[in-house]
Amino acid sequence: MSRSPRRALLAAAACTLGVAVLSTSGPGSAATAASGPTYPVHVSAANGTITVPARPTAIVSMSPTATEMLYAIGAGSQVKAVDSYSDYPKNAPITKLDALTPNVEAIVAYQPDLVVVSGDTTGLTAQLAKFGIPFCRIRRRPV
Repeated sequence: MSRSPRRALLAAAACTLGVAVLSTSGPGSAATAASGPTYPVHVSAANGTITVPARPTAIVSMSPTATEMLYAIGAGSQVKAVDSYSDYPKNAPITKLDALTPNVEAIVAYQPDLVVVSGDTTGLTAQLAKFGIPFCRIRRRPV
C-alpha cells in the first residue's frame, strides 16, 4: 500500500475507530469489555470531541471511506443509510443521499443517532446540530 492511501485510511480511522466502541459487541470485538462501554461516550474527531449519549442504532454515513470503515469494525448492522457514492460493501444500504450536496431533511428522515461525514463545505454539521444529532467528521490529513 502506498503512503497516501495508508494515510487516508488512518485519517478515516480516527473517527470510525472511535465509533468501534459503539459498534455491536462480539467475541474479540473492540466493544468487548467487562461491562461494555459506559455512555455517554466521548469520541475525538476532526470536529473536536463529540459526545454520543447512547449506543448508536441508526448510523448514516456520508462518506464512502467511513462506510467501509464502519463495516470493517463490525458496525454494519447499525448503518441504516449511506450516501450514493458508497459502493462497498455491496450490502450497504445505498440511498440517494448526496455527500457533495447533502439535504439535512433527507438525512434526518432516517432518524439517525449518529451521522459520519468527511467534510463540511455546505454547513451540514451546523444543520445537524440544530436537530440535536451527533455527527463525527473524519479527519483528513494532508498527503
